[in-house]
Amino acid sequence: MRLRRGRGALPREGGGVLVLIFGPIVALLWLLAGRITLELAMVIFRIGADLHAVRERRDLE
Repeated sequence: MRLRRGRGALPREGGGVLVLIFGPIVALLWLLAGRITLELAMVIFRIGADLHAVRERRDLE
């Protein structure tokens, strides 16, 4: 049985090029999402520390 080469072979060969193009873009988006998540966590903890300081000042007055 002979294997035919034709239109069916092109999408498989082009898949590697797509991975090379879109792979780094997807990785950067994941890094960006992780950075945003960590920044949000830092903001939440900073707000908690500020609220604690405000409550302590109220108790001193």
